[in-house]
Amino acid sequence: MSPLDANGPYPRADASGPWHRDTGLLAGVWLFMASTFVVGGAYDTDEFAAPHRIAFWLLVAALMVFQPVLLERAFARFTPPSIAGAWLSAAGAVLVAIPLAAVQIHLLKFTPLLPRAVDPWIEFIPFVGAPVVIVASFVLFLRFAWERRHLEVRAARAQAADSAGASGPIGAETLHVRSQDHYLEITTDHGRRFIRGRLADLKADGDPWGFSPHRSWWVADRSIQSCRRAGRDLKLHLKDGTVVPVSRARHDAVRSRGLL
Repeated sequence: MSPLDANGPYPRADASGPWHRDTGLLAGVWLFMASTFVVGGAYDTDEFAAPHRIAFWLLVAALMVFQPVLLERAFARFTPPSIAGAWLSAAGAVLVAIPLAAVQIHLLKFTPLLPRAVDPWIEFIPFVGAPVVIVASFVLFLRFAWERRHLEVRAARAQAADSAGASGPIGAETLHVRSQDHYLEITTDHGRRFIRGRLADLKADGDPWGFSPHRSWWVADRSIQSCRRAGRDLKLHLKDGTVVPVSRARHDAVRSRGLL
């Protein structure tokens, strides 16, 4: 019996994660905003027919709610994975969202959704600045409050460092780590947790118990059930049912482990 078989089966992880709950939170705020603007006929849109008003405010509310989150995620790739870095990326997202929303609403004036006189878009910034700042700040505050409540960044890192005997969350009990946006999904023998960070910042290569088959993954040797070919590509099939892609540059690392 191989060491992999001796470890026994590992229960399949469910697919939920912070980004799924994050999407639900944003969808709730988006629908609340849109319905409030529709009912109130905000900004003199009560003259529009009901379907017209609904379509217009669903679009504008989506820009004001989802866009700052996407911008914050983009900025988070270039800021430190810390509390200060999170607030820095949030501030950058809010500042960029203001002129971006002004340009987008200005462009809507060239469509049937906003039949208004076309003014210089830069003069539109003070008009949209206040609502964009309020909505974007509120949405990002909710996201960070959720992180603080559910991700438990400091506790997770401290616990992982203790179990690994090292300075990062990859330890002997870690089965695999997946990077998504600025979150790391860490699966261990005891369950899963999420922390804010990047896989590139971890000591992911050269660990005696695993390796990185892809820039977005780290896997432990003992969690690998098999390696299969899919055309010219390789896929690692893990014991919990997870399928991990292998980048072309990492084929030799897979071969050196006797998985081919």
